Amino acid sequence: MEVGLLPPSVDQQYDFHRLAVPEKDADKFIVLRGLIDKDGSISEVHVFQGVQPEMDAVAAVAFSNWKFKPAMRAALPVSVDVLVGIPVRVPAQTAETPGGGTQGN
Repeated sequence: MEVGLLPPSVDQQYDFHRLAVPEKDADKFIVLRGLIDKDGSISEVHVFQGVQPEMDAVAAVAFSNWKFKPAMRAALPVSVDVLVGIPVRVPAQTAETPGGGTQGN
């Protein structure tokens, strides 16, 4: 990362309905490329590495609606290119168990 550049952070994130995928693809990621603009919006979204065309397209639309706190250089917002990996399958939620551990739901 460039010295003096404060990276962007997610301000608002939108999810999407995942389609059924073969088990061999379940642990893969859809990798999207986009430009985080100075105002924190996303533009120029492209599928960098996809899994299924239909799911890739839906993930790209969801990502294009995300909102970020923009990257900053010298206390001024700057545009940056990013790659984002979105899991094909949403990880299982964890819940607190009576013994203090966690278990998958």
